[in-house]
Amino acid sequence: MADRPQGSTRRYFGYARTLRRLGAGFAMSLAVLVPMREAAAQKLVAAYGQPNIYNAVIWIAQEKGFFKANKLPVEVIQLANSRGPEALAAGNIQFLMTPATTPILSRLAGTDCVLVGILVNKMPYDIVVNPRRIATIAEIKGKTGALSGLGDLTGVAANEGLRAYGIDMRKETTLRDGFRTDTDRLGALVNGNADFSILHMDFRRQYEQAGMKKLIPLAEETKTDFILSGIYTTRRLAHANPEMVLGFLRAMSEATHFLLTHKNEALDIAAKYSGRPRAEIEESYRLHLPIISKVPWVTPDAVSSSLRALAIVNPKAGEADAKQFFNASFVAKLQRDGLFDALWGADNY
Repeated sequence: MADRPQGSTRRYFGYARTLRRLGAGFAMSLAVLVPMREAAAQKLVAAYGQPNIYNAVIWIAQEKGFFKANKLPVEVIQLANSRGPEALAAGNIQFLMTPATTPILSRLAGTDCVLVGILVNKMPYDIVVNPRRIATIAEIKGKTGALSGLGDLTGVAANEGLRAYGIDMRKETTLRDGFRTDTDRLGALVNGNADFSILHMDFRRQYEQAGMKKLIPLAEETKTDFILSGIYTTRRLAHANPEMVLGFLRAMSEATHFLLTHKNEALDIAAKYSGRPRAEIEESYRLHLPIISKVPWVTPDAVSSSLRALAIVNPKAGEADAKQFFNASFVAKLQRDGLFDALWGADNY
């Protein structure tokens, strides 16, 4: 048997054992504290899709310091809608503003993506017709429509608009796709390659000048609700750092209030970040104002409507449980905390 350490050697081994115990305890503390410190200190990335007026909320939150006031070091980037859910799941971004299309389809495929707020729950599109060929909604049956693609947002919007009036677009019309832009689709109407199409309401001036007619304004329809601008994160982040999610939604709610109550300065910010002419931005603001929510409520009905609409792309969406796609607790907590009363007044939202 080996001799036990004596004198200074014994003291050395005692110190070593103590240091090992302290080191183990310190390591356990770090395991808890470091993620919390990193979550507070790391730069967060928030992405949006298209530079539309309703996405000005995220620019305002950055420009006016609402993120900073909520102790969130946020970097704002533009990211193609199709890449957003994948970037969320990979941890490359922490928050995403986008239509429900790709997040819902990605969630159906198992991606970690959850809706925590809704800024716009309407489709800003018009079903537009050549009035020489179509005078009433019923006359769309048997006619030819120009789309970007059946599976993209314009295709979903056109299908929902006609479904609201009992028309099955896929069975009762002839569809031509590949018309990627509003200009392309308007050209198809003017040139006689299509009898009806779907155009963004920002494009009204152009299609009316070309002699085309608005037949169904989806933004005004009660049966065509769809999450056009949702705020998404991951379930993992929402569970690990709920205060971060609350802070982000608080900043976005404050920015929404600014957008709706400080028109001129908000439009200056929108023009700066979007690169669009100020007059064009102002017209878009006028058109979108009625559909921008004062409070980013998340409801089962809103999610169910979007799931139903996306069944045209993936039939599983029509059968899915809406509860698996959202977390309404964060906005509910902000309401309990009195945020929306403070912003809008107790009876004004």
